[in-house]
Amino acid sequence: MGIKIRKEVEADYRKVEEVTRCAFGYPDRVERGQIGCPYEHWMVHELRKRDGISSLSLVAEVDGNIVGHIICSKAEVRKDNDAISGCVKFFYLIGEDLTCSVF
Repeated sequence: MGIKIRKEVEADYRKVEEVTRCAFGYPDRVERGQIGCPYEHWMVHELRKRDGISSLSLVAEVDGNIVGHIICSKAEVRKDNDAISGCVKFFYLIGEDLTCSVF
């Protein structure tokens, strides 16, 4: 089983959002972790429109099936009058048993 990494295309959007929902949608996630929200798939959708870096939005495939996604977004951290600009990445894979690894 080899993993193929390629650039995400518009035809992948729905499947990527499904994989994202699967990766982050385990029962009681927000309550157990005390962080996050149940809408990561929506966040991916919004990042694409707002400030996602499309050339750095990639999918991972196994046997033609999308099993992972990485998306990079512009970011800025501010404190008082100081600001640092950079890039934030979100990367995750789901396994055959629908377990998730988030990096």
